[in-house]
Parts: sequence; structure tokens; C-alpha cells
Amino acid sequence: MAPNRKEQSDRIKNLTMKRHKDGKGYKKISNQLKISGNTVPAVIMMYRMSHSTTDQSCSGRLPKILQKLGRRKIFQHDNNPKHKFTQGFL
Repeated sequence: MAPNRKEQSDRIKNLTMKRHKDGKGYKKISNQLKISGNTVPAVIMMYRMSHSTTDQSCSGRLPKILQKLGRRKIFQHDNNPKHKFTQGFL
């Protein structure tokens, strides 16, 4: 199992991008900022994909039942009492 990785601060990411735009190499940037040599290209690649150095929110797993769908189920139950409705849907 891989170890947990600590996210770099926004300040470090911005400095990395600034130095990269100035024409510095990966090795010089990593030595100046005292970060891993693999971190520099990772930050630059992330910037190229999202055009931002801030963390992007992940969508994550959707809830089992969405709020709108839950309200619809309750509405259906109110209109038709014979409709099978269990508490597990909410």
C-alpha cells in the first residue's frame, strides 16, 4: 500500500510555476524549493491540464438516493398510499 502523500502548499505550487515560466529546469527548481524532483513535473502537468495550481474538487461517489429523487418518492407515496415505500430509501 502506498504511503499517504502530503499536498504541497499553494505558495510552493505558484513558485514552481513562476520559476518554470522563467525558464528554470526541473532540477534547479526542486533544489531551490527543497522539494522532490518528481513533484515539479507533477505540479507543472496539473497546471497544464487545469490552468490553475489550486486543488480541484473531486466529484466523489454519488449519494445512494439524491434529494430530488427522495422527494419524488415521498410525493408518489402521498398520491398513492398503496405504493410500496420503505424507510430505506431516505
